[in-house]
Amino acid sequence: MARENVRPPHHHDLDRSIAIAKILMLCFIAEHNLPFLLADHFTELCRNMFPDSEIAQSLHMKRTKCSEMAKQFGNKIHDDVVSQLRINKFFISDRHETDVSTTKCLSVLVKYFDSHGGTIKTRLLDLIDVYENHSSNVGSSGESLFEMIMHILNSNNIPLNNLVGLAADGASNIMGAYNSLSSRLRQHLSDLKIFKCTCHSIHLCASEASKVLPRQCEDLLRNIYTRFSHSAKRKYEFLQFQKLFSLKPHKLLHVSQTRWLSLHQAVERVLEQWEALKQYFVSIEGVEKLRSINLIVNDLNDPSIYAYFNFLNFILPFCNNFNLLFQRETPTIYLVHFHVNRLYKNTIQYFCRNEIVNKSKIEHFDPSQEVNHIPLSNIYLGDSVHTLLQKEEYYKNVDMVADIRRRCRLFMIKLCEEIKKRFQLQDDLWEMASLFNPEKVLDPTTRDVMPSLAPLVAKVPRLYDGDLQTLDNEWRHLDSTPIPLDITPQTYKPVDFYLKLGSYKFDNTYLFKSVATFALNILALPVTNTDAERLFSKLNLIKTDVRNSLSIDSVKALTYISESVKEQGCCYNFQPSENLMNIL
Repeated sequence: MARENVRPPHHHDLDRSIAIAKILMLCFIAEHNLPFLLADHFTELCRNMFPDSEIAQSLHMKRTKCSEMAKQFGNKIHDDVVSQLRINKFFISDRHETDVSTTKCLSVLVKYFDSHGGTIKTRLLDLIDVYENHSSNVGSSGESLFEMIMHILNSNNIPLNNLVGLAADGASNIMGAYNSLSSRLRQHLSDLKIFKCTCHSIHLCASEASKVLPRQCEDLLRNIYTRFSHSAKRKYEFLQFQKLFSLKPHKLLHVSQTRWLSLHQAVERVLEQWEALKQYFVSIEGVEKLRSINLIVNDLNDPSIYAYFNFLNFILPFCNNFNLLFQRETPTIYLVHFHVNRLYKNTIQYFCRNEIVNKSKIEHFDPSQEVNHIPLSNIYLGDSVHTLLQKEEYYKNVDMVADIRRRCRLFMIKLCEEIKKRFQLQDDLWEMASLFNPEKVLDPTTRDVMPSLAPLVAKVPRLYDGDLQTLDNEWRHLDSTPIPLDITPQTYKPVDFYLKLGSYKFDNTYLFKSVATFALNILALPVTNTDAERLFSKLNLIKTDVRNSLSIDSVKALTYISESVKEQGCCYNFQPSENLMNIL
């Protein structure tokens, strides 16, 4: 009888295999946004795979146990992130938004250079319900957000000295001068660096500039979308007109005040379908006899509205391309200075005198002064508009053409003014960070522009606490030390380039360890809040109408797991640690 109670040796391997299977199942659930009910199928699968195993046959795991396992898994990943923040400099991004169950969540993300893994990471630190926190204040006021973030950092024993900066959009409760999250953080950490999201800022620039155009432009976009948005019959009827004009059966798009790039996408789609839309609405105007249909027909037959749409289709892609550049997950801090100034100067040159622009300091140039403008008839509004204005229905209507040109110039003036307002064109940090472009850092003239890194360290004082002379010595020696031919910007991406540079040894001595680590921390500086936007897109996939009862803890755990899986490629590549095996 005693021998029957002894577990055979293979039971340990089977126990381990089932633990791995549990982990992979949780990874699969998190990666593909599946319900915890999948645990029922997993249990049945294990029993069928190992019919002679008592361990497998005694396995019981349904929705509740699966949820608890996910939370334990997520807590382990959270602990790993916290341990990294205790030894690395990091930045915080935050965003609060209401989910499908009307729970208002605050997500706190951290971005840091992982010196051990050799990568720049963005990870979720915490996700909390702003109306069920344990601070003295609730809601999303600046004071409440500050207390929640400080509670997260202190409760996890994360040193405040490692917090370098905050990145967020321009909401008043976060970026306001008084009683905001950023103002309160600066009161406690005076040298903290605050970054406004460049993508959000350029979106607001384009949105504000669009307001100087006739209101009918935006109304037309919204009215057309509203006509088709909830009617399969109307979509089918319009499909016949698309076929008649040999157009692709594309949907009409919605203009969103919060979704970046949506204005240009909607304008481009309406222009593509313009003739089909015109004929469709003309055909139903006499049948339905609605005021909204009359307005749409009038606008589609208005040559000035068509010209404005073509102008927007010309000018908005410049803003969108800027936006897309900085939505990338790779480092972009070294690109900001060049591209902000390029967008501003290119826009100015469409309606201002080049000789005046080239003689002026760009940050002091006033685009609204008429003395700087070229004649109204010579401003550049894009090839499509130029071609349109040569047609008889335009050039015979002198007043209409003059008004089109005047309003389009106002759009560009407003766009430039908003760029100057929301961006510092000659921001010292952006300008100095641009020198860490791998294509510039090995250029000897770079040391002529910035002979010492002391001014850059002073801009972000919390980022570097080592010996400044050692840093400067390595920075200066980049000109005089022969760098191996395989360490080139053309061979490696920015992060890999500096990792390779930092690992370069001569006579068993690292020659550029400090400057490479400093450069990697500079590259980790957040210039956008797109990571928080992506996170909330992920949360909306996790917590849906079907899974609207998921608790904040479950959503947070699934997000932790999903991020960890993504870091390793996919759930099939996930390598669980021994600590994680023991937990599950």
